[in-house]
Amino acid sequence: MSSIIKVNTIQDIDGNNIINESGNVITIGASGDTITVPAGATLSGDLNASNLTSGTVPDARITGTYTGITGLDLTDNSKIRLGTGNDLEISHDGSHSYIEELGTGNLFVNTNGAKIALISNSDTSGGKMAEFNADSSVELHFDGSQKFATTSDGIAVTGGQIRTNSSSSTLSIQGGSTYPGAKIQMAGGQASSNPGTIIFSTDDGNVSNVSERARIDADGNFLVGKTNQTANVSGTEIEGSGTIVSTRDNNTNMFLNRKTSDGQLINFRKDNSVVGSIGTASGKLNLGTENCQIRFRDDLTALTPANSDGSNSDNDIDLGYSTIRWRRLYLSEGVFLGGTGTSNKLDDYEQGTFTPVLEFGNATTGITYNNRDGMYVKVGELVMIQIFIELSNKGSASGDATISGLPFTIRTLSTGWSGVGAGSMTWTNFASRLYSILTNPNRNTQELGISGVSNSSGELSAQALNSGDFNNNTYFGITVSYRTT
Repeated sequence: MSSIIKVNTIQDIDGNNIINESGNVITIGASGDTITVPAGATLSGDLNASNLTSGTVPDARITGTYTGITGLDLTDNSKIRLGTGNDLEISHDGSHSYIEELGTGNLFVNTNGAKIALISNSDTSGGKMAEFNADSSVELHFDGSQKFATTSDGIAVTGGQIRTNSSSSTLSIQGGSTYPGAKIQMAGGQASSNPGTIIFSTDDGNVSNVSERARIDADGNFLVGKTNQTANVSGTEIEGSGTIVSTRDNNTNMFLNRKTSDGQLINFRKDNSVVGSIGTASGKLNLGTENCQIRFRDDLTALTPANSDGSNSDNDIDLGYSTIRWRRLYLSEGVFLGGTGTSNKLDDYEQGTFTPVLEFGNATTGITYNNRDGMYVKVGELVMIQIFIELSNKGSASGDATISGLPFTIRTLSTGWSGVGAGSMTWTNFASRLYSILTNPNRNTQELGISGVSNSSGELSAQALNSGDFNNNTYFGITVSYRTT
């Protein structure tokens, strides 16, 4: 039969170990006693809980310094607790094993429910920090409330969700059922609508009115305020190709605001070389290339030439070129040529036609024409005219001959003479034999007087022509210039 030896202290004089023969039980110490293994000694063998204590309530403790326990085998309802206070406990409930740190900031491992949990106190049902469950769900807790958890259709974040919709392969990040306003949707390539698209949506203050605000489509285009690339639809497009399209209804499309210093607002480049710019100098806009700039001077109501920094450029920039000309120039008040004084101002240029009228004694009774033409060119105050008249009948009027219908009034010179002296005239089929015919402008009128010289050998004295000097088939041409008012 087996024997039991109970002692408080056993000491081998020779320092040998106490070796129990097979089949016997050695009990060292009584309840409440402490068995100490000195430093450097090794406790080995089968450390089955039933070998460490008696009864069904395993409450044996091993103290001291040791490198580890190997071959540990816990039976049903047995525990090993290491340390004091916030202990680490290894236990077995009859079916599964547990590793649990008891105290503040616990690690709780439950193989029975396939659960790993971080808890803030010894209560494993509350005060959770993190929990990994058997159904593959994960929960994160802060301040005693759940902030992050996996669900059957996604991830819940502080009342919202990150989830996929299996029918459309779309990942959605959105608020929860209480506040669903903001939402980001990422549609996969197999989505039934908007494949490969990221959509950003918000509400208008009413959580039931969620609308799309922007999207990145499958081609890499960023669309704000619109859902497709249509230039005539209000919104902004930043295309993957580099094109930017801004469409706005009845309002400004772009604001560029440079602060503190003068300089460029926009820099234009070709193959990374500067080809032009739009900038500001002293609050005025200038645009152009290098030192060939135009400056917009609202203070002068003028466009002025400028240097690259927007400063004034005087007498350095041409408008057009000898082989690169502007077609037309429209001016309402004039142009200064060769200087800036009043005398350099050309304020008018005009050309056109008029209808000359032959009169005898200021009357036109019975006069008819085969042809009559009048043309003029006006440069500043100087008027140049050409007249051609071919009579078909000189009529019955009598008196001195004049031509009226001139386009501009003849100016009187300061001496009292008319604007210009006599002009030239060619004629055919006059009734009188004439040596020469002269015309002279009549001051303050729009008519010319006609005079002739009939004596080619005597004194040359011009006399006013009258109706008797004309025939029914007379025709003549006049070229004359005068100053107008």
